[in-house]
Amino acid sequence: SISFTYPPGFTNGSITVRATNGCGTSSVRTLAIGTLLPSTPGVIDVINTVSCPNRIYTYTLASLPANATSVNWVATAGTIINGQGTSSITVSYPPTAVSGMVTAQGRNNCGNSVIRTTTVKLPACEETPPLFARSTAEPVSSFNILPDKMELNVYPNPSTSDFKLRVITAVKEKIGVRVLDMTGSLYRQITIMPYQTINLGSELHPGAYMIEVKQSGMQKVVRIMKF
Repeated sequence: SISFTYPPGFTNGSITVRATNGCGTSSVRTLAIGTLLPSTPGVIDVINTVSCPNRIYTYTLASLPANATSVNWVATAGTIINGQGTSSITVSYPPTAVSGMVTAQGRNNCGNSVIRTTTVKLPACEETPPLFARSTAEPVSSFNILPDKMELNVYPNPSTSDFKLRVITAVKEKIGVRVLDMTGSLYRQITIMPYQTINLGSELHPGAYMIEVKQSGMQKVVRIMKF
């Protein structure tokens, strides 16, 4: 039994063995060896799992490329949330316009395959318009604010770091924000103003949480994921 390492740049060669005793030496047994590179990954299937503004896409190969032990993914315009090294990844994109690509490359201890590429081109998410209503009897510059509307935006979701939160509401009163785990335990409680954008969640451990906002009898709850 022997063990050895391949020299840099190895492509092919052979191993030979002879048996020896006090009477002589046997004939040679030879084994040809060579590198076995991974095959090119197959077609990448793309599925949009979460829409604006927290856009999430999955990119999937039917299987690992032949002879590959892992897949190296690159997302030039997004953030890979999970799945690196496997045949499927999840990618988060910002709400702005996105132009880039996602690539997959098979790997093993002999080397890398040819790269498979799919193009990514996404338009910017539409801004949520202010919740105003105008009376036709009033001048264009005069508006009646709808008091019973509130929109909660949290992005990116899922996230590996922190989240941006903004509450769009016609009411001018302060807004109470609470961060809870899935059992209802309180992690953080703050007060913000309408249309104010804040960052939160950097201190959270990986897991699922709920963000609850309340203002003037209105309430919104959104579920977030931290990886």
